[in-house]
Amino acid sequence: MADSVSRKLGDVLVMRIPWILWYAVVLHSIWGMLFLYDARAGWATAPHGILRLCGGNAHVSGLVLLVCSLCAVYGILGYPWRPRLALLALLPQQILMLLTGFSVVKAIVWSQFADGVVRPWVFILADQSAGLLAALAHTGAILSVHGVFGGENR
Repeated sequence: MADSVSRKLGDVLVMRIPWILWYAVVLHSIWGMLFLYDARAGWATAPHGILRLCGGNAHVSGLVLLVCSLCAVYGILGYPWRPRLALLALLPQQILMLLTGFSVVKAIVWSQFADGVVRPWVFILADQSAGLLAALAHTGAILSVHGVFGGENR
């Protein structure tokens, strides 16, 4: 029994769970702590949509980010034992990743960073493309892990 649990946990930590899920946990934890430390962190382009979603309150935004990170940790670690509950626990993080992606797209379309600095759209695309790609990769990872692409948990 202990060997089975150890093997499942090893699969989650090393092989079966894409790294982008852990990346998002760390990223949202960092953003959450920064929002709690200084409200000006909310004017970065990628997390600005989260700040707006929370009514412009950086402390609420920080708590939302940290709670979503904790839910995602449960979603990642609980996957082998309760896949459907794990998927539900990952949804708040997925929403934050999509919101981040939309914030980046908005900045590109408007040619303006969240803090008001105007730059050519190609400059913003080059600068913010990592956030957009991370949102897309996170979506693909969740769909892949939970069997949408022909995996075992269909």
